[in-house]
Amino acid sequence: MSSTNWEVDNLRIGFVDIPGWGDNSGLHQQAKNMAAIETFLSAHSQLGRPAPKCYPNVVMIIASGNDNRADGPQSDFVIMLNAIKRFGIIDRRRHNVVIVMTHTMPDIHEIPVKKEMYQRLCTKVFGFEPPFVYIENKYHEANYNFEREKDWTIIPDEMKTKQPYNVFKCMMDQMRGNEDEVGVEAVRLFFSREDKTVPA
Repeated sequence: MSSTNWEVDNLRIGFVDIPGWGDNSGLHQQAKNMAAIETFLSAHSQLGRPAPKCYPNVVMIIASGNDNRADGPQSDFVIMLNAIKRFGIIDRRRHNVVIVMTHTMPDIHEIPVKKEMYQRLCTKVFGFEPPFVYIENKYHEANYNFEREKDWTIIPDEMKTKQPYNVFKCMMDQMRGNEDEVGVEAVRLFFSREDKTVPA
C-alpha cells in the first residue's frame, strides 16, 4: 500500500487467524493447532518467545456470548488465554489486546455481565484490562431486527452501536493510545476504498 502521509509505497499489513480453541474438535486437533502456531512463530523470529523483538499491533481475543462456562481456572477460554500468553505475543507495556465478543443476541441485556467477566479473566492472565467490544454474527436474522446505516448494521442496544465499525474504532483507538501511528495508517489504508474513506 502507498501512503502519502508517510511517503512510502510499500506499507504492508498482515492478518494472522489462529485456529479456534475448545471448538469441539478434540485434543488431537488442538495439538495440531498449537504446532501450527509454533511453526508460524518459528518462521517469524521477531515475534513470540523467547525474547520478542516486536509484538503484533493488535491481538484480538474472540469470546463467545454463548459461552456459559468461560469463568473458571480450567475453562477452555482461560486455557486459551494462558496459551496465548506463553506464545510471547502479548505486549504488557503497550497493551495490544482487544476482546471481541461474538453472538451478542438474543441476550443483549447480558453484555455488561459478560464484559466484566471477560475483562476480569484477561486481566488476571495478562496483567492489564483490555478494551471490550461486541458484535452479532447473525445480524441478518429477521427476528433480531437490525437496522442498516450505509455499510454498518445497528445493534439494538442503548447506544445503537454500529458494527463492525465499533471493532475498527476500538482497534484504532488502541493503536493511537500506543502511539502506533504506522499501524494506524496501515489499517486506515487497508479499510479505505476509492469511493469513501473509513471514518477516523
